[in-house]
Amino acid sequence: MAQIGQVNMDWTNDMNDAQLGEILECNFVMEDPAGACWECWKLEPCCGSPCNPMSGAYCFLCWVCCGCCSYAKLIAHTQDQECGVVNHCLPILGTMLPVVGWVWAFLMYGNVRHQARMAAGQGDAKAWIGDWIVVLVPCTAPCTLCQTLRTVEPEAWDWLGAIQAGKMKGMVDPCVHKPYCIMP
Repeated sequence: MAQIGQVNMDWTNDMNDAQLGEILECNFVMEDPAGACWECWKLEPCCGSPCNPMSGAYCFLCWVCCGCCSYAKLIAHTQDQECGVVNHCLPILGTMLPVVGWVWAFLMYGNVRHQARMAAGQGDAKAWIGDWIVVLVPCTAPCTLCQTLRTVEPEAWDWLGAIQAGKMKGMVDPCVHKPYCIMP
C-alpha cells in the first residue's frame, strides 16, 4: 500500500464493492447550499452571506479576471493547506500546456471537485469518475464550478485576502498533501 503525503493509496478495497452506477454518479443535485449544478442563480455563500452587491462584484472579478489565482487558492483549501506557489499555482500553469494540459486539467479539476464535495458531506465517496465527467463536459463544467463554490466559504478561494494577510507561501510542506491529479 503506497502512501503519498497523508493519503492512503490502497483505494482498491474501497472500490471492490462499488457498483458501476456508484462510481459514475455525477452528483448534479446536492443538498443546500450547493443545490443543483444548474442553479447558478444561487449565489450564497460565494457572493456573501447574505448575498450583496459588493461581495458579488468581488467574487465575479476574482473568478473572471484572476480565475487561475482563485482556483489555486481553492486547490489549497481542498488540500487543507495554506496557498503555496509551488504546490498550488504551478499546477494551474500546467493546464496551459498543449494536449498534456487538457489531461492534467481534467484530472486535477475533477479531484478538486471530489475533495470539495467530500468535505461538504455531499454524495458518495465512490463517485470519483462522475466528478471527472462533469468537469470534462463543456456544458456542465462552469455549472459544477459554481456548485463547488457554493459548498465553501469565500475564504476558500480568496487569494487576494490570503496575500493581504500574509498567508501566501512559496511552498507549503508537504508538497502533495492529498493527491489532486490521481484518483482520490
